[in-house]
Formats: sequence, C-alpha cells, structure tokens
Amino acid sequence: MLKRVIQMYLYCKMTIDTKHQYALMVLHESGATWLVDFTMDPVEITNTLSTLKSRDQPPECDLGQMFDMVADKVVLPHVNDPLTEMPSHIVRVIFLYAR
Repeated sequence: MLKRVIQMYLYCKMTIDTKHQYALMVLHESGATWLVDFTMDPVEITNTLSTLKSRDQPPECDLGQMFDMVADKVVLPHVNDPLTEMPSHIVRVIFLYAR
C-alpha cells in the first residue's frame, strides 16, 4: 500500500510542476543506501519501488547517516537575507516509516 501512495504522490506533484525532482533511499541496519539519484522521471522511482521487498524490522537504525547522505548530495540555495528573500528552490526530505 505504501508503494501505491508514493506513486500517487509523485504523479500528483508532477502535474503541479514538471521540474520537481525526487530521489529514493532506504535505511537499514548497516546504514542508508541511495537507490535512485535525483530525477524528474517518476517512472524511474516507481519502477524501483516495485522491486523492493519487505524486510524484518532491524533492532535499530541510525537516521543520522541518512541526513548526512542527503547533506552531501544536496546543495542548498544561497540567499542573502532569508527573512526577505525567497530561495531559488526548496529541498524537502520526506521520511516514510512503516512497521
């Protein structure tokens, strides 16, 4: 069900603006792994989602590794005055967790 929700979200966002970009990573016991780098093609994300299998819940995961990988990959837009100036783009991390 989660895969279907993600697919619907991607296609809805693409109808709003075709310049949206998405990436896919998984978090597991030994760390985070990029599955799909940033792309504007929702088909690439949904095809990768369809190959994922359910796994047992690991005893613990380090969310810090995930945020470190995102910080290394994403260059945040520079603004001179964040109170009055809008950035050129917005970066969002959407974390989905299912038990």
